[in-house]
Amino acid sequence: MPPRRFPAAGLLLAIALLMTPLHRELSACGMGWWPSLERALEVAPEDGRLVVMVFTGNDWGLGSMHLDQRVFEEGEFSYRFGTDFIPVNFDFPQLMPLSDEATAYQVSWAERYQVRSLPTFIVVRPDGSEFARFEYRGESADQMLKLIAGWRERWLARAPISGATGTPTVVEVR
Repeated sequence: MPPRRFPAAGLLLAIALLMTPLHRELSACGMGWWPSLERALEVAPEDGRLVVMVFTGNDWGLGSMHLDQRVFEEGEFSYRFGTDFIPVNFDFPQLMPLSDEATAYQVSWAERYQVRSLPTFIVVRPDGSEFARFEYRGESADQMLKLIAGWRERWLARAPISGATGTPTVVEVR
């Protein structure tokens, strides 16, 4: 028996893809990520949101895998993170390596912001200056929700961050 064809399903998929916002792409965990830091920084002044760069090694780093599975896949966190911030992921996979061009692009940003471990969150103002930094060490989705809520509150109040309340990891302000 020949395989059944669903021409309407193909048409619906094409329509859905065309209606998807072009400024975002999806990662494996379902988080909406902006495709480039440049585009995120371009939009940030209009939106009034902070940009959060997340440097990961999702296919080999235990911390990155934990972050993906226990935080990014948690619905409330994903919603708040994607709504309150402009997230950009810089993933450094080893199983399916990036092109040389993509690797160079990501390494240039990691070097510029002096990323020393994965996963690391770097929160930047719309002008690209660093607002906060956080090295993930296994915090729960609830702890991460408190942390990002603090970033947002301090950003809206335009006050410097004094520390990461409710989480055992230190947040630096620059």
